[in-house]
Amino acid sequence: MAARIKEDMQHFRTACAGDVKQLCPDIQPGGGNVLQCLEENYKEVSENCYQALKHFQTKKAGRSL
Repeated sequence: MAARIKEDMQHFRTACAGDVKQLCPDIQPGGGNVLQCLEENYKEVSENCYQALKHFQTKKAGRSL
């Protein structure tokens, strides 16, 4: 399970790296800050990042875009 989580996080980072630089340049990583920033700006993220966000959110109960 830990390997799957690590793989999911790596996919998320790869898919959203450009979006983080563009939309969240001053956000410090940690505590879900980057994820929160991307969620707040989900209408502006790239398609790849949007799909990664959706995948990530389906793993969290009660949260969706």
